[in-house]
Amino acid sequence: MKLVKKKNLPGKAYVQFVIKETEEVKKVKVRTRNKYLEKEAIRLFADLKIKQPAIINSKNVSLKHTIPITFNLSEFDSYEEFGRKLKSKN
Repeated sequence: MKLVKKKNLPGKAYVQFVIKETEEVKKVKVRTRNKYLEKEAIRLFADLKIKQPAIINSKNVSLKHTIPITFNLSEFDSYEEFGRKLKSKN
């Protein structure tokens, strides 16, 4: 069991995605060292609604983005406990 240092170690995930010219979020990929953080990041982006796509020369275009997400895991003793909490919400 991989333990998180209580009240000290946040979890980090990097999410790469494309905002299509049609305002849809596609091609979501997550880089992280933990499957629970990956599942939660994917869930967050599955419901993401974009109000405005990128515009070049007055035309909507697709654009790739990468952003970091930091999960505060200070209340959990392990990643597994975090995963159980996520399952209980669904």
